[in-house]
Amino acid sequence: MPSSPDLISLARALDLLHGLAMHQVFPHLAGTLHGGDLSFSQFNALYQLHHDGPLTIAELAKATDLSHNAASRMVEGLVSAGFAERREDPRDRRQKQVELTPAGTQRLDDMRVFTIQTYARLLSPVPAPVLEQLASALSALGPHLPKHPMLSDLAAAPDGDEPGASERRAKSTTE
Repeated sequence: MPSSPDLISLARALDLLHGLAMHQVFPHLAGTLHGGDLSFSQFNALYQLHHDGPLTIAELAKATDLSHNAASRMVEGLVSAGFAERREDPRDRRQKQVELTPAGTQRLDDMRVFTIQTYARLLSPVPAPVLEQLASALSALGPHLPKHPMLSDLAAAPDGDEPGASERRAKSTTE
């Protein structure tokens, strides 16, 4: 295991790369949210639903740090906009579960595509041998990271495919 200073140096380097990317991603996100169909809390809820969903309103309230009433209103907005739907909770029929719709998944995919393109632009001037080392290191890192649906989406996507495309293709062939 690397010593603490090595981990801190690595974390600083990752933070620098992340900061450079977020300098471009955050204004894009702000512009997306400025369109008025989603608040930041609703966008956060889409991520929570993708990662952990379907969720009850109480679970979503906790995940987004909102009161139950505020989460309920937020969900109503997501449902009205077509980004989420409510269903009866099979574990407790008095509860409602909230889950993403294809439109909600698409909204997340659009943001992920922009973020991926941003990282690609940032990495484009890096020499090929350095990129190969980075790709190898990141590939080796994957199994040690927490499990996350977005990571499995990316691992399953063919090279050059946009996030969620394989999911949409599979769905369209079954319809």
